[in-house]
Amino acid sequence: MNVTRMMFCLSLIVAFQLANALRAAEPPPAVTVHPEDTGEAFVNPGMGWTLHFYSNFIENYGSRLEPSDTLEDWPGLSVIYLRVPWSYLEPKEGEYNWSLFDTPAQRWIAKGKQIAIRCRVAFKSGKECAIKSGKNQKTGQWSRTMGLALGFGSWRR
Repeated sequence: MNVTRMMFCLSLIVAFQLANALRAAEPPPAVTVHPEDTGEAFVNPGMGWTLHFYSNFIENYGSRLEPSDTLEDWPGLSVIYLRVPWSYLEPKEGEYNWSLFDTPAQRWIAKGKQIAIRCRVAFKSGKECAIKSGKNQKTGQWSRTMGLALGFGSWRR
């Protein structure tokens, strides 16, 4: 028997023994939890109710709330979603408006909520967006000169 064939046979034996050992291992015991019913809404972090603080337009939805309103009366709320066009975050090349996210996020973070941030990038200014907001949401042309181009659902270089 040549060495290659012997190594192959030995590998098969080891693989079968390992498979049998793994099959024989017992799964961990199941744990059953019985939470106490407190009458309060169950908050499942990262799932459940989400507040769209901004949704493409910074004048929409949660941005109309009073600065002190953290919606404590909204049961199950766990995520605050901040979605804006990139043109609001970076109105001019290299000039960032981080307060757009930082300011509203601080009050929610202080209450234990999670923050989700999304910046939408568009090189064409859609009529619908411009009509609704009265503003140009087009991403600056300088970003194209940096070598960025839009692909379907993702960035391409």
